[in-house]
Amino acid sequence: MAAAHPKLRIDCRSVHPFEVLRQVLAEEAELGVANVHGLHREVRIAVEPLPSRRVYLSCRPGHPLTRIVNPTLAQALQFPLVTTRLRGEQAALAASRGLGELSGGGVDDFVPPVLVNSVALARVIAQESDMLVPGTAAMLADDLAQGRLVRLNCTAPAMRTNDGMLYLRDRCLSPAARAFIATLRQIGAQEQAAHEPSAEVTA
Repeated sequence: MAAAHPKLRIDCRSVHPFEVLRQVLAEEAELGVANVHGLHREVRIAVEPLPSRRVYLSCRPGHPLTRIVNPTLAQALQFPLVTTRLRGEQAALAASRGLGELSGGGVDDFVPPVLVNSVALARVIAQESDMLVPGTAAMLADDLAQGRLVRLNCTAPAMRTNDGMLYLRDRCLSPAARAFIATLRQIGAQEQAAHEPSAEVTA
């Protein structure tokens, strides 16, 4: 967007999904991108889903788990997770393994042992510790290619993203917001085609 429209002013923030929703509802942000689990209950919000992608566990090279060819989920989750808050199926799986705390008494919002507000920061922490970082193939691609992280061949239930773009249903989006939506959809489709096995692609 910045390259195509150099005079466009962009304010991009990384916050918790509930804060994304709050800012959109308060009209502090025109458009948000977040895990959309449970947002169907908010009638004022329109949601445009993004392609669902597989989530993998990764760790630093030399991590004890790298000495196991096919670590089980139980073996992998002996080590703490460093990530953003998890929601939906990812939250339910993590909660079932006792990996952190549930916020609000349900599985809608899971707080990992080490909570960050960006996956980029989580990857850096995992590179310097024995913590595991979950991420999509596209999120992990650079670190894997540079040898900073290793993707675990972990026998585990498949976790997938459930992200979407949200905005006020009765709000007329600006041309910039619509261009951003189109750009994000194009990038999402390209990432899915490049990194997802055809059998796992979700419409």
